[in-house]
Amino acid sequence: LPLVRSALVALGIFTFLGFWNDLFWPLIVLSERATLTLPVGLLILIQGSYIQRGLAFSGAFVASAPPLILYAIFQRQIIEGITTAGLAGR
Repeated sequence: LPLVRSALVALGIFTFLGFWNDLFWPLIVLSERATLTLPVGLLILIQGSYIQRGLAFSGAFVASAPPLILYAIFQRQIIEGITTAGLAGR
């Protein structure tokens, strides 16, 4: 298990980012405004004739903060997982 720890952390982070940035599935499935995800809410916020740029930028900052924090915490494991995955065939 210690040999695959870095690869599992990298896989977990990439899976989290895939679900965190998912836009189309929640846009299709969710219909109530109270259950919308953050990317769908940002999309609805910037559609229309008047865009509140301050609100849109603050929402984008809130949306980008968790992935940046996770990367800062698991940076070493992510880099190790990516580099060792490329050397697996040698």
